[in-house]
Amino acid sequence: MDAPATVPFSTRLRELREGLGPHATQAWLSEKSGVDRSLISRLERGERLPTFEALRWLAPVLGVEVDALVAGTDAEGRLQDPGDSVPLADFQGAVATIANLQSKASDLEAINRSANETIAQERAARRAAEKALSDLRAAADRDAAKHRELQARFDAQGEELRRHRDMLTQAMADLSSLKKQGAELARELAETQKSAKATSLLATIGAAGSLMTLAHFLNNDTQEAKKPRSASGRGTKGGTR
Repeated sequence: MDAPATVPFSTRLRELREGLGPHATQAWLSEKSGVDRSLISRLERGERLPTFEALRWLAPVLGVEVDALVAGTDAEGRLQDPGDSVPLADFQGAVATIANLQSKASDLEAINRSANETIAQERAARRAAEKALSDLRAAADRDAAKHRELQARFDAQGEELRRHRDMLTQAMADLSSLKKQGAELARELAETQKSAKATSLLATIGAAGSLMTLAHFLNNDTQEAKKPRSASGRGTKGGTR
């Protein structure tokens, strides 16, 4: 009895893959099994036979056991230890676990991105707040400098005002003294003409800036004294009192 004909592994692999549906492309099989796409392409073209490791990862995705995948093919000799094959249920469980972990990792990455965005926004807000604070401090420094300048001017004006007030007070005191001396001089002149005391008072008044006025007054008084006396023997006097 003749031995059954050997089926090329390339044909078995392509038929199993295409039997899963139109979505089961070489790229899909590579993504699900972890076997490099270029290797899957070469296996389907019959350019090389699969390794035992490749068979272990391809079989669960194709929905068969490893020994069934290579049985009757030219790759059957590659299955050196069928006991090392991975049962389909175990593989599917591992794939589900990996998918779950990948989902959690994706969620964690999303949370991390959101946290990084929040941190970036907070840093930007802090920089804006620091700049605003710096601007406020600079404005406060300028206002303080302007206040010091105005205070210095105010103090200088106050000092000048006090100086002028003292001068005015002294001038008023001098004026009051001059008035008293003028009144005293008028009385002295009424009693004695050009007495020593009158001359002294004239010198004091002249030093204060009133010498010309008092000299004119004295001249007028002297002329009145030189006028002829009346029949009663008294001279005519002007209004010196």
